[in-house]
Amino acid sequence: MARVGGVLLAALALFGAGVAYAQLLMLPLVLAYLHGDAAAAGFASTYSLSAFYSFVLLLTFALGVAFELPLAVLLVLRLELATVAQLAHYRRHLAVAFFVLAAFITPPDVISQFLLAVPLLLLFELSLVVGRLAGKG
Repeated sequence: MARVGGVLLAALALFGAGVAYAQLLMLPLVLAYLHGDAAAAGFASTYSLSAFYSFVLLLTFALGVAFELPLAVLLVLRLELATVAQLAHYRRHLAVAFFVLAAFITPPDVISQFLLAVPLLLLFELSLVVGRLAGKG
């Protein structure tokens, strides 16, 4: 039971970290970029309240879920579906997959794609380190 509590606590902490990342870093940068891009093209930035909140909530929730990646990697290792060495071997393929996923989740600009894909890459690498330390390598 303590193990389940630990996993739930880790899941909550990771989701919270994703939400905090979205709210404190990604959204302000993305909104400023989109506003500046619209202004440079000669358009005024106008948002309907429902569209704005939908965008913010969707991006925040998506980042919260995306930050669960370490738990997914550790689950794969725990179930022995792959080893740390196998995951490390396919690191480049996963990096491309993270950028493709980020392209679907984020607005159509490269900045927000990088702001999502790079933390996913870092979380993946952290998961591999934790997997090695846990002896799942």
